[in-house]
Amino acid sequence: PFLVFGVIPKQVWLLIGKFAEKCARIAGRVLSNISSGVYAILHLVLPKIRDFVVATLQHPFTQAFYNRVVVPLWSMSTPWVLPAMTAAIAVSCGAAVKEKVAAGSATLGQDALLLGLG
Repeated sequence: PFLVFGVIPKQVWLLIGKFAEKCARIAGRVLSNISSGVYAILHLVLPKIRDFVVATLQHPFTQAFYNRVVVPLWSMSTPWVLPAMTAAIAVSCGAAVKEKVAAGSATLGQDALLLGLG
């Protein structure tokens, strides 16, 4: 690195620095214009999307569908979610233990202590 600085004149480094600064200023202006445009578009579009979603959710059909279909299905299914997930975890763990035991005690290693097989 020292040799490179010694061989290349200082004016070249200054010229490279000025060029880099100019590129950074131009990129900054471009990014500023792009972000301003994106902000303006979002500022115009998002309130319309919000109004549409609110109007859709407050429509009598949507409310009736929620009250007559979603709420009863939710009420019937939610008490079974926790037991079903617990059963899935138990089956998965049981299958892993079965594979380890079937492979033999040599492959159990430290897991034998946890399984009570050691």
